[in-house]
Amino acid sequence: MANNYENIVLFGFSDIQIKKEGEKTYQPLIGGIGVQVDISVENITASNKNDTYIIASNMIAEGQLTLLELSLDHRQLLFGHEIQTVDGMRCLVVKDTDSCPKFSLKFSRKKANGKRIIYEILSVVFSENSIQADTMKEGQIEESNITINFEIQKVNGILYRVFEEQ
Repeated sequence: MANNYENIVLFGFSDIQIKKEGEKTYQPLIGGIGVQVDISVENITASNKNDTYIIASNMIAEGQLTLLELSLDHRQLLFGHEIQTVDGMRCLVVKDTDSCPKFSLKFSRKKANGKRIIYEILSVVFSENSIQADTMKEGQIEESNITINFEIQKVNGILYRVFEEQ
C-alpha cells in the first residue's frame, strides 16, 4: 500500500511501443508527447413502478495519442496504407479501402520514487488523422504535433493492464 507521496506521484510519458496483432515483439513509436484514455460505462436499466434497476453494464474506452509526427513507414503500419515509388520519391498512397490493423499499445510513466509504471492496452485500432499545415509567423518556428484517435477493444474482458516495477 502507498504510504507516502513518492509512491503515488506520477510524471512523464515515455517508452511508447506498439505490437501488431499476431506479432510477438513490441517496436518503438518515437516522438510521443502524450496519451489520454477515456473510459465510460453504459448501463442497461429496467424499471418498474417504484424503482429502476441496472441489469447490465458495459465499459467503453477510447483514446488519443499525441506525437511529434509519424514517418511514412509508421503511417503505413498504423493505418494500413501502401508505400510506392512515384517520380523517384517514396509516396504514401491513402485509399478509401485501407483498413487499420489492431495493435497492443504500451507506454510508461515514472513515479517520484524512480520506479516505472507500465501501461499496456491490449487491443487498439488507430483512426486515420487529418492533415493540418500552418504558416510560420515572422520567422517563428513551431513544432506541429499530430493527435491520433484510437478505439480500445476488450481482450477476454480486459481493457488494459498496469504494471508496477518492484
